[in-house]
Amino acid sequence: MQRRTEIQGNQKLVKAYDKMDGLIEALGMKEIPSDQEGQINKSIDLINSFEGTDRELIKILKKTRSTILKSIEKELKYVPKRHYQTLWMVYGMMGGLLLPSVFSSFGMGNGSSGGVGLAVGMAIGLAFGANMDSQAAKEGRQLEVSV
Repeated sequence: MQRRTEIQGNQKLVKAYDKMDGLIEALGMKEIPSDQEGQINKSIDLINSFEGTDRELIKILKKTRSTILKSIEKELKYVPKRHYQTLWMVYGMMGGLLLPSVFSSFGMGNGSSGGVGLAVGMAIGLAFGANMDSQAAKEGRQLEVSV
């Protein structure tokens, strides 16, 4: 990927480029089918030819990175490090917030322990996600890039 020549003053743009470069490097270590590789190369060509503002370029870099990660996960089951931990932490937090109200509706509590439910749900989600991340690493499906 080609970087703009005058980006040193814009740390957000440098960071967005670095993250995209990291993803490209991580994908280079994996076996990617030619059709997927072609789509990724088209995305990179669009970034390289983009002539808008730095701010617009940052948005495009972030969106392209996210789109590539989603596509790679869906099609090839490759995920970045801590992908499942992040995902399941959110699910656990949502469940932890809902459980106290569910229990109170069945007369099993006062429904005011949302903070405890949140912490317990988050811990369970993190543990479950860590297990899934470990499994992905064992199966060689983990990319050497973080979320």
